Amino acid sequence: MLSHYLLTTLRTFKRQKQHFALNLFGLTLGLAAAILVALYVKYELSYDKFQPDVENTYRVEQLFTDVNAKIPMITSKMNEYIEPLSQVLDVFSFIPMNELVDDKVKFKNKDFQLTGLFAVSKNITDFLKLEPIEGDITEALSKPDQLILSQSEAIRLFGKTQVVGEYLTGAKKRWLVVAVVKDMPQNSHLEFSSLTQITDSYKLAKQMWRNDSYTYVKVAKGTDLRALADEMEKPLISAYQADIVVITLRPFSDIHLTSHTMSELKTPGSLQAVKVCIGLSILLLLIASFNFINMSTAQAGLRAKEVGVRKALGATKAQLVGQFLLESVLIALLGALLAFALVELLLPWFNALVERNLGLNYASDFIVVTIFIAPLLGLLAGLYPALFITAFNTKRVLSGDLQRGQTSVVVRKSLLVMQAALSMGLIIAVFILFSQLKHLNEVSVGYDKSARLTVSNLPRKDLLQTTQHAFISQIESLDGVKNSLVTDSLLTFAPAAAPNINWPGSSQVGATVPTVGAGFNLVKTFGLNLLAGRDFSQKYSGDWYHRVDDKSSEASSIISHSMVKMMGYDNAQQAIGKTFTTWLSPKRILTLTITGVVEDIQFASAKEDRGPVFFICGLSRSSKVNLVLEIDESFTTDIKNSVEQLLKSEFNISAPEIELVEHAYADLYRMENKIAEVVFIFSGLAILLTCIGIFGLASFSAQARGKEIAVRKVLGATPFSLINLISKEFLLLVLISIGLAFPVTYWLVADWLANFNTAIDQNIWLYLLSAGLIAFITWLTVAVITFKIASIRPSLTLRYE
Repeated sequence: MLSHYLLTTLRTFKRQKQHFALNLFGLTLGLAAAILVALYVKYELSYDKFQPDVENTYRVEQLFTDVNAKIPMITSKMNEYIEPLSQVLDVFSFIPMNELVDDKVKFKNKDFQLTGLFAVSKNITDFLKLEPIEGDITEALSKPDQLILSQSEAIRLFGKTQVVGEYLTGAKKRWLVVAVVKDMPQNSHLEFSSLTQITDSYKLAKQMWRNDSYTYVKVAKGTDLRALADEMEKPLISAYQADIVVITLRPFSDIHLTSHTMSELKTPGSLQAVKVCIGLSILLLLIASFNFINMSTAQAGLRAKEVGVRKALGATKAQLVGQFLLESVLIALLGALLAFALVELLLPWFNALVERNLGLNYASDFIVVTIFIAPLLGLLAGLYPALFITAFNTKRVLSGDLQRGQTSVVVRKSLLVMQAALSMGLIIAVFILFSQLKHLNEVSVGYDKSARLTVSNLPRKDLLQTTQHAFISQIESLDGVKNSLVTDSLLTFAPAAAPNINWPGSSQVGATVPTVGAGFNLVKTFGLNLLAGRDFSQKYSGDWYHRVDDKSSEASSIISHSMVKMMGYDNAQQAIGKTFTTWLSPKRILTLTITGVVEDIQFASAKEDRGPVFFICGLSRSSKVNLVLEIDESFTTDIKNSVEQLLKSEFNISAPEIELVEHAYADLYRMENKIAEVVFIFSGLAILLTCIGIFGLASFSAQARGKEIAVRKVLGATPFSLINLISKEFLLLVLISIGLAFPVTYWLVADWLANFNTAIDQNIWLYLLSAGLIAFITWLTVAVITFKIASIRPSLTLRYE
């Protein structure tokens, strides 16, 4: 029986080549696209799922409510308050050390820098899954000045991984390599190159406001997380003498997609991008299924006599349903097979697009699920056509009455309306995505992005401790360099905040405000918009940070306009010459005199608030600084080469981080750009699949009305009038789809735009343009088919009547 079904199915495919090809092509494209997107979604959702006891592990994060600043770090001093809490089973600290130690080392007279150096708790293996290559992890963390190297770091430093027992010599200490581990998998939010033990010799935080540690806790099952976080807040509130900090416990495996805070270890992913991709995957499968159902239902009408004859010969309804379902399942399986082949071909391109290393593992659960979905899709898509064609009695089928049935017409038209609505919504989304990204690149951010070059992560040394430095003088003498600035924070990154900021009339507790340490020529080099006052300048000796006595220091400050409002002044000019204070340590107070006010600055991306900020001349708490250069862009390459040579000779830095500010700013929206590209590509695919569906239905409609077209042509109808006759019913369906697509799309897009502080308006012309595009595609597709049918001589169509 099965062999008979298969033989009949193959004959049907051969006889109905166009129907078979369109169905197979549509399913192959839809499944391939859905598989690619599903691979990306699966990878993004897999982050840190492999870590030990990840279900009960959380990262401690802070939100400073007065400035709405979120950071994923707390002070390492907090451990003494967290560890005694009854709900906390274990605490793990992951502390960046590149700013706390001299990370310059030598091996066999070659100079290196220990990048990605972290001090960690001894219980690291209870929190992170590390795979040793050589040596013992526990032994490595048992003594100070011992290192665990990642595999790639060992190869970078030594050219091999068998390096246990080797020494790296620094200016003040020797590091002994005791273990080498495999690199942390890419699907983890953690990233490191070398690890060492936490010891008292390092200058770890002694004050509660020094946030130096990524801190993770394991908690007992069933713990009330909010109540536990409230307990953790108490010592911070006591230290700040104000309720300005909210502690959050974020699940370990959710960090990659949901934590968008300052100072993340790696660029986080986007839960929104994952949701968009899931939606795209479902939409593509739906559109491909709609095409399948539409064309199968339409084609079923042309097979009415076949079904009638088989019924007359004794075929049962179950046998006929089985025949039709076998055809649809076989097409789905063939489509799945071709889809996997297409995915293998497209994976290199797709990996480059989403910046991931995805692959098909044919022994994984993912493949099993996909193989299960393919025939299920075939069953679901073929079920209605099978039941529809077999539901009529033999007499009605053989009389041709089936052609006048309304149920299949309603189903086909409804599915076509859904396809057009989905395609329309995707077109609108693509236009708005690219328009918003263009807007973000053009909107004023309070500083000049063009013709600015940054050199990152330089040792502070004397660069921001003295008013003049030979290295800076050499930089400024280079051809094409107009101005230079040393600063501890770049504008494309959110700055650290200083607590206890006080001014006359402020609260006793004071505020927490982001602060940036900088040198002379701040306004000029960054290209800030000066509203009142002046820039930091060498002409004024009092601008640079200096000590007054053992308990007080002074410096000049430039503040943003938001801080003017916070301090209660009516305008920027009123703030000039006024002072405010902050604590450098429990025994030293810093008095800052306002010399300038600048327009509010958009630090980091437009998803962050533009809040108050102040700049201090000549002072930084960071051990690393950055150099910003205003340049003549025609000298960009020469300047980069010269800066590299100077850094090599002055600081022994062989691979400096040099980047144009406009490139760094563009990187802030890299994920949004990726989303836009993915949506653009798969929207085009969705439109193509919709065109296939329209083509199939138009072909059926034109063939079914072939005699009518022939008669009208004999009576004098022109090809254009015949095209309009056939296409108007399709255009009416497009009009109905507009009513579905517009409100839903507007709501979804508005929700996405709400994530930005500055966003474009949803102009009606975008919606009208998308509707016009779908209408034109529909009309053109129908016109081509109708013109082909209308070109046949009427005598050939009517000769059997």
